[in-house]
Amino acid sequence: MNSNNKKDTIILEIESFNCIPDDVKERSFEIINNIDNIPRRRKKRKQIIFYILYCSYIQLGYSVHAKELGKLFGLSKGDISKTNGLFSSLNIQIKHNEQNAFNYLKIFCDKCNFNDDFKYELEKFYYEIINKQPDMKEETPSILASGIFKYFLTMRGIEYDKNNDFIEITGVSKATTDIYYKKISLIDNK
Repeated sequence: MNSNNKKDTIILEIESFNCIPDDVKERSFEIINNIDNIPRRRKKRKQIIFYILYCSYIQLGYSVHAKELGKLFGLSKGDISKTNGLFSSLNIQIKHNEQNAFNYLKIFCDKCNFNDDFKYELEKFYYEIINKQPDMKEETPSILASGIFKYFLTMRGIEYDKNNDFIEITGVSKATTDIYYKKISLIDNK
């Protein structure tokens, strides 16, 4: 199968997802058309389609949770983690860490039905933490966001740890969130 046929089948596969906005599909088609070598193996194909769509969402300013998008393709957390390394040579330009940490926070707020005032206060707090400790931007975005979110909720007396609600909201384990909660607490209390 030549490269153009592989590109066409990927485009058809992306078009079949009704849950993906048209502008994200269009952006992903532009990215696909600039790729020279498309993998044929099934698992890598799923990973590259995931990666292209994920990059398209981010480039267009959407809030997207990598794990939820990965579920469309049956990808595990490990498969999702590997995509950045596998396909970084494609040179798809995204501002990965800084943009996504706050995007994850917005996703968490939406899942909890928090209003715009709450989101605004959380955004201010996020940037306070980043300004106090700029190297936090280099942390894994979803994990950083989970620690900030838990700390922010705790400061406001909101509890979401019952029945694994917090894990459901963030997709991050309690142990990992607690590590980042402590980091955020130390930074906030400097």
